Amino acid sequence: MISVTLNDIQEASQRIRPQAITSPLLSFNREEDSLSVSLKCESFQSIGAFKIRGAMNAVRQLSERERQNGVVTHSSGNHAQALAYAARELGIQAHIVMPDNSPEIKVQGVRRYHGIVHFCEASESARIATCEEVMRQTSATLIHPFDNDQIISGQGTAGLEILEQLPSVKTIIAPIGGGGLISGLAIAIKEQRSDVRLIGVEPEGAADTKRSLAAGRIEAVPGGSRSIAEGLLSTVGGRPFEIISKYLDDLITVSDRQIAEATMLLFNDGKLVVEPSGATAFAAVLADRDKWSSPDTVVMITGGNIDVRRFPEIQSLATSGK
Repeated sequence: MISVTLNDIQEASQRIRPQAITSPLLSFNREEDSLSVSLKCESFQSIGAFKIRGAMNAVRQLSERERQNGVVTHSSGNHAQALAYAARELGIQAHIVMPDNSPEIKVQGVRRYHGIVHFCEASESARIATCEEVMRQTSATLIHPFDNDQIISGQGTAGLEILEQLPSVKTIIAPIGGGGLISGLAIAIKEQRSDVRLIGVEPEGAADTKRSLAAGRIEAVPGGSRSIAEGLLSTVGGRPFEIISKYLDDLITVSDRQIAEATMLLFNDGKLVVEPSGATAFAAVLADRDKWSSPDTVVMITGGNIDVRRFPEIQSLATSGK
């Protein structure tokens, strides 16, 4: 049974202010190919990604004892920074388990917000084991990156904003990693406007949700997920999968080349600094402009935490034709 309600999301919207802003909804128009969509720019959040919504909502609901013992999570980047930031705001210690191949810009972000970084091997089992060890040593409370009701409720607050900013919205396109964002959006939107289409997007090399929906149960990508969009490599969580199974209207996969093209187009034409994970939903629009181009289509731009030194690599991939 789905345990997150519209009321939970509405309450979260009040709880996370002022740390999470109402992110801007910007028009993106290109006359040369008649492309016109609306961009929900979560990259403008204080930590550069939508993850601050869920993290702040979860941390604010901790008991006094839980606050004293601190929090722990595992994340390759944006949830890590968000939880470190949220914990610092409330005077709570945050322990962040990060794969040893995490982007340096995100590791630095965690440390900037006074989070204690615990490195582990780049595998799901290593993340879980390291988290369990930290919890054993510190009694810290686990704040899962996406399989958590408070996280899902917090992420869903972006959906409430969309309905206020663009009452005429017809379609919302969002990326899927662990599924916390799109499941929160699903409840916030579909419980009020069942006519609005909700479209999920995954990298071709990390299409576990597509596999899972086809199988009717959660299935990881054989051999592990791989993509330039490193923030979308997690296997979909149990709570998000239940919500996605009920509400998602369609799921699209895009190649790494298409993601790179979207990242560079947003930078060059939109003047937006967006990480590949944050540009993945826009990649789906570029892949089928005729279908999705409309001012009433909202595309989630989920994060902008990218090391600018990656741009030559991304530009090369965008123009490779592969």
